[in-house]
Amino acid sequence: MKRLIPILLLALVVVLMSSGSFAIYTQTQTLRGELYMRIFLFTGDESATSYEFGLNGLALAPGQGETELYRFTLTNTQSGGSICDYDMTVTLASSGMAAALSGMSGLTFRLYDTGAEGSSPVATITSGDLNLGDISFIAGVSKSIEYRLTASWTDTGNSEAQTALAASKAKYPIHITVSSQAMN
Repeated sequence: MKRLIPILLLALVVVLMSSGSFAIYTQTQTLRGELYMRIFLFTGDESATSYEFGLNGLALAPGQGETELYRFTLTNTQSGGSICDYDMTVTLASSGMAAALSGMSGLTFRLYDTGAEGSSPVATITSGDLNLGDISFIAGVSKSIEYRLTASWTDTGNSEAQTALAASKAKYPIHITVSSQAMN
């Protein structure tokens, strides 16, 4: 037993020294970071149409053809030259189209990108509401997109029903919502 006491004392000294000497190997450094500002820019501007809605809204007639309802522009820049520092995705959604479509047999909405080649709509809505997503804007790259929303009321051949609906002066308010989300 007397032989174990010096070994235990030696082990205790080694443990105490190593725990106290641990502080010798730690270091504290102050790192200099960079602080910078990033701007999130996204605007939607309404454009004037070729007619005035007035207080009664737009009136459609069966077989009239496409009539422009609304124009708007989405952009990630400001007039001073600032461009958004974030990648973003944008979604267009409507409320009220579903009610109008179910109430007016033969009604169709079309959304056009006026800057795209060709005359094909980017969305054609014959039931439900508009839901167009995955419109993308890239950080640091100036981009503007102008959209044109149209409506047409096809003559379904049921002139009595369409005439009665037109005579009822039913109104279907439609709202377009634009949502953007930063990706970085």
